[in-house]
Amino acid sequence: MIGTASSDDTEFLFDIGADNVIDYRTRRFEGIVQNIDLVFDTVGGDTLERSWKVLKKGTGKLVSISVVEMPSSEHSLPLYIQKRGASHGVHATWFIVKPNRSQLTRIRDLIDAGDVRPIVDTVLPLSQAQNAYKHPRSHGRGKIAPRSKMDHIAKTVHTKNYAGDNKDLNSKNGY
Repeated sequence: MIGTASSDDTEFLFDIGADNVIDYRTRRFEGIVQNIDLVFDTVGGDTLERSWKVLKKGTGKLVSISVVEMPSSEHSLPLYIQKRGASHGVHATWFIVKPNRSQLTRIRDLIDAGDVRPIVDTVLPLSQAQNAYKHPRSHGRGKIAPRSKMDHIAKTVHTKNYAGDNKDLNSKNGY
């Protein structure tokens, strides 16, 4: 897996499984990689446009979760992304997550089993949940998680901080 990040986030990407990291501030990924099987686009814009060039023709796949500007003649973002992919000889998909109880339960089970490690950036009290949408998110790492009064019943949530130490999220932000 190859990731792109600033030099500040290189260690983090290696920690979550990247084999190689390209510093997007100093090098352009399309000048380094080619014939890639999958691009997962979270940025859109120029980054998305440059991503088409690095995919393996015929079998390459691009998945985008970014907001993409499209011509006014287009009416469906998922169809527009599909068409863009086809024009570059690759498969492309755009999607947005829709909550699904059985999938969320499966994700919880994977987390509980230690097979998936969620990355949590900030924990807010449930009473401040609306602030999650106002929270500054430029280049943030991880999700914003709610904390309810019932959390004292649940097990303590731990995550790995970026130095590799275990860190109790209950102490983050004074909660």
